Amino acid sequence: MAKSITSANAVIMFAISGIFDTPQQLQEFAADDIFTSEDIQSTEVQMGVDGAMAAGFVNMPIPQTFAFLASSVSCPLFDTWWSNNKLNQDVFFANATVQLPSIGKKWSCTGGTLTRFKPTPDAQRVLGPRRFTVVWEKILPQNI
Repeated sequence: MAKSITSANAVIMFAISGIFDTPQQLQEFAADDIFTSEDIQSTEVQMGVDGAMAAGFVNMPIPQTFAFLASSVSCPLFDTWWSNNKLNQDVFFANATVQLPSIGKKWSCTGGTLTRFKPTPDAQRVLGPRRFTVVWEKILPQNI
């Protein structure tokens, strides 16, 4: 049986405490690129000299990079977030939900901070995408 794996119907909502308290839907993603998430190491492993292994769970921050068309209506959200960080010389934290209906999954993202900010699009033959990296404290999956 064939299954859908489309990402065209992804719904991503962002709220940034003290800036955008009401969740905003991200829109106008870059061609062939909505977001990427980095692998994280969630277990620390040690091997004793005698060959016995031990392991322990460790919490790790979770980087996620979002990509938008240069003309995206969502770029001002990140511009405002970065501007508030700079103006206040402090960080503002975000929460988000990422829904991928094609696979029946939703992720709740909490405690995110803007760690990488592309202030302008690259200007080439046409304007290139802008990318923004948010590092989350937690990303928890759910079925929808």
